[in-house]
This record gives sequence, structure tokens and C-alpha cells, in this order.
Amino acid sequence: DSRTSGLQYKDIKVGRGVEPPKGFQVVCQYVALIEENGKTRIFESTMERKEPANIRVGAGQVIPGLDEGLSTMKVGGVRRLYVPGNLSFPKGLAAAPGRARVPPASPIIMDVFLLDVPGFDLPDEEEEVVPAPAPAEEAAPAPEAAAAEVVA
Repeated sequence: DSRTSGLQYKDIKVGRGVEPPKGFQVVCQYVALIEENGKTRIFESTMERKEPANIRVGAGQVIPGLDEGLSTMKVGGVRRLYVPGNLSFPKGLAAAPGRARVPPASPIIMDVFLLDVPGFDLPDEEEEVVPAPAPAEEAAPAPEAAAAEVVA
């Protein structure tokens, strides 16, 4: 799917519940990749840090492509974002120990897992409604038996 901004995405798993309203915090995991010399390399990963990210959607805390991609996800969803250069890192990112360099305005790929939108509970699983069995009807006494009870 594509957005008017140029962000493209593929939902690997669609989540449930509400999309996070602008300004609300979300808890997510992500893996950010860049392609260089025909190889895809991870340059940032909350999974490697073993700690999810807390992001306020729409507040500019992260690159515009991630902000926009999160804004239409639902809790439990998994999405691959294809972030164009104008929505990634305009100044790039310098290489660091264990991190690949990201040239300015380079397109990147992000796999995002939306774990929670605190304050919004997921709806319960829809339970199958099974009608209760009709109560067993007591057999009406035969007319002769009813008459016999009255006479006796």
C-alpha cells in the first residue's frame, strides 16, 4: 500500500483495536535497515537492545516515515515500511559501533511491531454465541390420571 507522502507499507499482520490517536504514546519494537552495495544491513534495532521504544505518535520524536506508519497501525500489528529519503534521515546518521552509516535522505526499510497503546484496551475476542438449550418440558399428565387424582 502507498500513502500520498510516498511512504509505502505492507501489513504482515493486521492488529486489533484502535489506531493510536495523534499525541498518544505507543510501545513498539522495530528493526531499521538500509541497503548498501546490494546488501541489507540493520542500523538500528530495539530488538537488539531488548527494550521496546515508547513513542508519542505525531509529536516528531521519530522520523516522519515511522511516525506516519505507526499512526495507522493497530495493536498486535506487524508492518514493513518502505520509507523514502524525504521521510527518513535528512542529515543521515554517522556510523557507530555496530551501526551502519545512513547517508543523508536515504530510503530505508523498517519492520515495526505495535505492542501497546497505553490507555486503550483491546476488545475481547468475539465469543461465539451459543443459544442455551430450551428447558426440558415436563410431560403433562394424561387426562385420565388427572381425573383420577381429583376423584381420589
